[in-house]
Amino acid sequence: LILNLDAHYFLQLYQEDSLIITRGTEIKSHQADRFGLPFILPPSETHTYYAKMEERIRYLTPFFVRLETPESYFSQLSAGIFQERWLRFVLPLMAGMLLLISMFGLFQFYLLRDKTFLYYFIYAFASFLLSYYWLEDRIYISFLSPAMRSLSDSFLLAIVLAGYVLFVEGMLHLAEHFPRIWLLLKLFLLFVLLQAIF
Repeated sequence: LILNLDAHYFLQLYQEDSLIITRGTEIKSHQADRFGLPFILPPSETHTYYAKMEERIRYLTPFFVRLETPESYFSQLSAGIFQERWLRFVLPLMAGMLLLISMFGLFQFYLLRDKTFLYYFIYAFASFLLSYYWLEDRIYISFLSPAMRSLSDSFLLAIVLAGYVLFVEGMLHLAEHFPRIWLLLKLFLLFVLLQAIF
């Protein structure tokens, strides 16, 4: 049988006190099935099973428990992968465009020595890395170690937001023309940074 608890950061299945299997997004895997917890229930025996789930704060998924046969589980998994086919097509295109845009920003900074373009490069390159992180999660290539995936998840979104806010400030000179709005944006950036660290 396969215990289906849906996608979670870390999943473990125990039979009484012994660990049977560990799965989840934290586990580096080249397989599409990272969440199903397979186990064998011998005939005429009674066992107690415990499932442990750990989740990231920002990525809480609904709780449900479904006991399935391999046929029904993999049928549902295949249907889900088929439904995401356009996302798997668009994400590499988006990652490539973001990489080109970030190189453009870096080249403009090199030519003009204007910090605004450096902030644009930081924003676009962090966006590229974030899209690569999401792409890796969708097509199961797993170049990133679990520690790097954890850092990516925590800090890349904060860097994207910070780079974009600093780029907008450089373009519009918010500190000079709109000091109150710039103060609010600095407080927002502080909050985003503290959230990423937390």
